[in-house]
Amino acid sequence: MVRKLRYERKLKARDIAKVINTTVSFIGNVENVANRAKYNMKHINAFAIYFQVSPQLFFPPLPYE
Repeated sequence: MVRKLRYERKLKARDIAKVINTTVSFIGNVENVANRAKYNMKHINAFAIYFQVSPQLFFPPLPYE
């Protein structure tokens, strides 16, 4: 969802990195599905504030099996 919002708003990975105070390479690792890096709850909260959406938007509607 972060990548989708980033593309919709024409933001670069470096813009997103600034929101959560991390590196561009970390953002690339999270967006690469082959990599295990993931955002944590602190990141999700920062994104919700930045994009002015509910944190719930970043979670699936149903649990994964």
